[in-house]
Amino acid sequence: MESRINARGQTTVPAKVRMALGVGPGTQLTWVLTLDGDVFVRVKSSSVRELAGMLESSRHVGIGDMNPWGD
Repeated sequence: MESRINARGQTTVPAKVRMALGVGPGTQLTWVLTLDGDVFVRVKSSSVRELAGMLESSRHVGIGDMNPWGD
């Protein structure tokens, strides 16, 4: 697959690639340049902090509640 870089330095990620990766507008990509001059583009992984609050919780769970031995 190919794409072009426009005058603003932007390119379009081909639809097949977007669909395969499950990405869309707002997805951050990481560009990796190898010593051989190859470039890999990866979907930026989310940090734990970015995931905070994504799921609703019906109750608060403290550290003590997470201890399986009840110490």
